[in-house]
Amino acid sequence: MTQFPDFISPVPGTRTHGYRLIKQELLESLDLRAWQLVHERTGARHLHLQSSQGEKTFVMGFRTLPEDHSGVAHILEHSVLEGSKAYPVHLFRHLSGRSLYTYLNAMTSSDHTFYPFASTDDTDYRNLMSCYLDACFHPLLKDETFLQEGWRLENENPEDASTPLQFKGVVFNEMKAALANPDGWFHRVMRRELFPEGVYSVESGGIPAHFPELDVHGLREFHERHYHPSNSWCITFGDQDPADLLAALDRVFADFESRDPVPFDWHQTPWSAPRRVTRTLPVAEGSAAAEQRMAAVGWRLPDTADSVRTLELGFLFEVIAGNLSAPLNKRLLECGLGSGLAPAGFNSWGAQSWFGAGLKGIDPERVGEMEDVIDAELRRLEREGIESDAIEAVLDRWEFELRNTDSGRSPWGLSLSFDVLAAWMNGSDPFELLHSDEQLEQIRLATRDPRFLPTLIRTHLLENPERLSLVMLPEAGGSEREQREEDEELARRAASLDDAGRAAILEDARRVKAYRDDPQDLSCLPDLDPALISREARRLPVAHGTLKGAASVLRFAQPTNGIVHLRLALSVDALGAGLADEDLLSLLPRFSLAGRGIEATARRIQSVTGGIGLGGFHGMASDGQRDVHRMLLSSRCLERRLPECIELLEQVLFEPDLDAPERLRELCGLVRSNLRGGVVSSATSYVNAEALALVSPMGRLHSLVDGIEGVQRVHALDPEGRELGEALRAQLERVFTTESPVLALAGSAQGMDRAQELFRPLLDRIAARATRPAASAELAVVADLPTELKAWITDVNGAFVAEGMPAPAYTDPDAPLLFLLTKLMVKPLYTRIRAEGGAYGAAASYLANYRSLVLLSWRDPRIAGTLDDYRRTREELVAGSWSAAELKEARIAALRQLDSPVRPGMAAGTGLSMFLLGQSDTSRDAFRARLLDCGDADLKACATRWLRPGEAGARVVLTTASQLASEARGLSVDSAEVFPD
Repeated sequence: MTQFPDFISPVPGTRTHGYRLIKQELLESLDLRAWQLVHERTGARHLHLQSSQGEKTFVMGFRTLPEDHSGVAHILEHSVLEGSKAYPVHLFRHLSGRSLYTYLNAMTSSDHTFYPFASTDDTDYRNLMSCYLDACFHPLLKDETFLQEGWRLENENPEDASTPLQFKGVVFNEMKAALANPDGWFHRVMRRELFPEGVYSVESGGIPAHFPELDVHGLREFHERHYHPSNSWCITFGDQDPADLLAALDRVFADFESRDPVPFDWHQTPWSAPRRVTRTLPVAEGSAAAEQRMAAVGWRLPDTADSVRTLELGFLFEVIAGNLSAPLNKRLLECGLGSGLAPAGFNSWGAQSWFGAGLKGIDPERVGEMEDVIDAELRRLEREGIESDAIEAVLDRWEFELRNTDSGRSPWGLSLSFDVLAAWMNGSDPFELLHSDEQLEQIRLATRDPRFLPTLIRTHLLENPERLSLVMLPEAGGSEREQREEDEELARRAASLDDAGRAAILEDARRVKAYRDDPQDLSCLPDLDPALISREARRLPVAHGTLKGAASVLRFAQPTNGIVHLRLALSVDALGAGLADEDLLSLLPRFSLAGRGIEATARRIQSVTGGIGLGGFHGMASDGQRDVHRMLLSSRCLERRLPECIELLEQVLFEPDLDAPERLRELCGLVRSNLRGGVVSSATSYVNAEALALVSPMGRLHSLVDGIEGVQRVHALDPEGRELGEALRAQLERVFTTESPVLALAGSAQGMDRAQELFRPLLDRIAARATRPAASAELAVVADLPTELKAWITDVNGAFVAEGMPAPAYTDPDAPLLFLLTKLMVKPLYTRIRAEGGAYGAAASYLANYRSLVLLSWRDPRIAGTLDDYRRTREELVAGSWSAAELKEARIAALRQLDSPVRPGMAAGTGLSMFLLGQSDTSRDAFRARLLDCGDADLKACATRWLRPGEAGARVVLTTASQLASEARGLSVDSAEVFPD
């Protein structure tokens, strides 16, 4: 346990910098010291979590309670970061080139809005805090900001009042796309129908048809009411001086007087009987599919202020519906009424929790049968109780999660803060939430009573009249209907305009353009200290070794809190036929292993590990001279569970039961049922893969796995699952080659020593099975890029537009320059495609693994216009049209990406990737030096060589048929349906 110094007396009631201490405690299981304080004059609440971790985090939260679907909370979240009293510039955009932040965001939920950031440097942290606090409490909220971020009327030609009117606005377009996702739509509707009164009946993100109900005055009034210290909750985390943080907050709060927080009455009128509703999902004509039919039963549950009760309910639902083999989910999948599980589950992020369970792909005439299946299974569980093995598996998994500080790509401090803050705002005691080890022990003791969970089932489900059956049906042609209604509304508004009204619309367009194009004086913003910029790439300390069979071992000593992270990279065949099915490997842990049975296997994996992953790794080595093809087998576990974890990994490779017809059929149906929703939710990844396929040989192989061809292959699988079993057997055969494996470990020295020894028998078994070298792919050289726009058609809202072109290998002298050029593209792409064009976002990426450069937009109302903006941006860089300040900011943005923290849980994966691709410290230092030292002439010459002046790149779009027809006029198009049936 780290020894944390007192920054004030730990006695409750102690005062400092306008705050009064309420409580402080040491939290040994998290290695934290927590201080809860309140700002005496304003009532602002603060929790500081002292930690030895160097990545410092901040999140300011406001309770935001919209009363309609106008999107006011969401539009405000976007608008406050567009300029403030002390920083009257486009703050969010310009911080990119003036900070080495490791996380920067803002987010709106149903009843709150969060403003989080993270940084590893004290000065940078203080600068970001100053910017965020001024933005939150003193935003400018200009008319032009509202028109750009929210909604406006604009002529198709903004300078010609005779051209048709359109709705424009960043959030307007974002929500059009967000509400087109079937899974997301079902989840949102379930919540609104369960809570038909108050804030939870409102779509906080906004429904575009309702946006015109809001004007800038309403936006400002909402801010004045909700963004006040009395309505704020703040959590800071890290090794910074808490006294400095409180003093900074106190200075900001000096401008505010005390007042009561925003009242929050979330209570619903009680139901005396269950309800049933049917709702529709608008989809394009001809795109309605069986898996878009969904139904679920949902229950209102108690409020979340009692964190212990909420934890008990969360535990119950983890046991009965936490994975595919949990009893309620298993029964639903086996009943034959649907193809997969509906997106519901347990939800406790609001003031009142709820739970739902149901099916995708269900015949609406058979929803009653599904309800009977759910009721019968719940009654069986209440009557017979739940198997102790299932309970122990969840207890073990929760113990693992208590130790786990691996939060993926976001800082652990923020992940912890988000969980605590949402519950704290709704009445929970933050210290109860932080004492998760004690709460787990309470659950462990409670489950010794065999009637504990059955009683929860009876009380909160079987005897609960506040129950809803929701049926969602696709409305074929609904997308076209909504567009007709929007067009009719625009026509009505156009007909009602007089000359002054038409002139006002032209003037709004002129003002928004001037607002976007304003060069702005950035001298008000904090600048980055040059001393923070190192010429040496950030190191990831590693110890190299070998095991019997010539396996390479990479050891990363990391503070993982008793968890060991395991990655095993096996060389595989890289033939196209094998790659097409590679994504199916992730299904192997869902089969029975070693004759254990499906349910017992699932419980074993849940109990012993933090999950088991299988997937492909393909890329071009840093020098561009060889291609790399591996299958990655990964897991993580507590040190004491290492023998069992590695045994499970061995069984995944050698003993999966692929001769189980029922399981093959279930999994095949499940995978196929999630395909359409997966394409919508991951559309940027798919269109990126398709662009890579057209410009890079390695990109072509990548697209076979992660592109649309892979989706179509899975969609075409025999529904009975026979082809799935054959495909998985073929995938396993690709693994057993004579090339040496690579084992990567992260954790303590003791844990890694133990893991290394335990892996020996598995590696011996792999070596004994291997009889041939890996077959290499014939990587055809891409001679010419296609001249046609490749269009993939499916039911998305907003286009995803990509342009790709070849790029140099990582060690080529041009590589760091091209990487820097992508950062110089950020502002023009942002201005043209997001701010002016209305897309939700745009980016440019240099992808060394694929020797490719890709420009990409998402949730975009345009196609041809965006492609033209790509061309203009490339040509400007070829002409060298950037300022010294812009180049400096681009360098900082590039360095921030290069210096992204490798958090303890990421070390094994990141280090393994660098090893496989040959990215040595020497090559990384050379890349960095070239990026820091290059000048304007170098960059201009690089742009001329690689940005294809006067030529188009390979162009791809994922969109709807109607948007393609209206937005790709004049382009030569090669189109195909993602789901041709």
